[in-house]
Formats: sequence, C-alpha cells, structure tokens
Amino acid sequence: MGSVRNATIERDCRNLRKPSKKVKQFDTNELKLLQQTMLYAAMNFERDHAGSLCVGLAAPQVGVNLRVIMVRNTNDPADQRWTFMFNPAYVESRDGFTIDHEGCLSLPDYYGKVVRPKESLFYYFTEKGKRVPQEGVILAREQYARILCHELDHLNGVLCSDNAVGEVEYDEAA
Repeated sequence: MGSVRNATIERDCRNLRKPSKKVKQFDTNELKLLQQTMLYAAMNFERDHAGSLCVGLAAPQVGVNLRVIMVRNTNDPADQRWTFMFNPAYVESRDGFTIDHEGCLSLPDYYGKVVRPKESLFYYFTEKGKRVPQEGVILAREQYARILCHELDHLNGVLCSDNAVGEVEYDEAA
C-alpha cells in the first residue's frame, strides 16, 4: 500500500473490476492500516480538489480487494464523520427508483445518469465483527442509498459507468 499519508485513489480499472473478498478476521492491524489508508486517500482527494467532498470510498479504490467501504451519511449534513462498513450487504430496495448524475473518484472526468433505488435496506459489520444492526436491517434513503449502492458496486467489480443510462458525460477540464 505504500505510505499511508500519501494514499491516493486507484484509477486502474483492471483492479477495480475484481470482485472483493469477504473480511474473515476482524480487528487486525491490516484492517486498521486499511482504514487509515482509506481516510488519507479521501483527505488527499479533498485537499487536491478544493470544494469537493468525498462521500464514500471502497477498499478496491485504494488497491485492496476486501469488502470494506467508508461512507458519510449525507442525510445529516451536520455529521461529516465516516462510518466504516465491513462485509456490507444489500438486502433489497424500496419506494421505487430514481435517476441522477453520479461521478466516481476512480473515474475523475466521468459523469453519467445512473438508476438507483430511492431506499435501500442493508446491514454491515463493524471493525470488531459486530453486526449492525444486531437484528434486521438499516434503511438508507435518497442520496445515502445512492452512495451505499455505488460503493457496494465497487466491491462487486462494477463501476458507475457500467450502470449509466443515456449518454456518458466527460468533464473536459478534469
């Protein structure tokens, strides 16, 4: 992984297309290093792209094909903390679907319209291996549901450009 503080976002689509493996051992030094690497990659992206806010990142985006994501709950703008999710699992969608523009840190000049569920039910495990929620599922709505689905796609080797509907847009300035 190299220096944690110099972590960058992976842009090699060959690596991003590999399905990620489940985390089998929790609370390890390797997972702690992965979390630090992901945090620094997000911070470095935000530093290098003034005005941009990283709202989600998947382990494959820093070159590690493990089922780990980190997300910010965009339904609460006052709370900018990251939540790490290990072996997150999408259960089902509710309330129909919506089409909106999506971009990706690994495809910096790409924007496209992607269909995502308005609401998603899911669960995940903490870095200690505890299931959240302990029983049942979490309901993610609107942008938060979109972010979770986007990051879960990364764990399955799928990029948002694969799900684009209509014309793909490229930012000429990127």
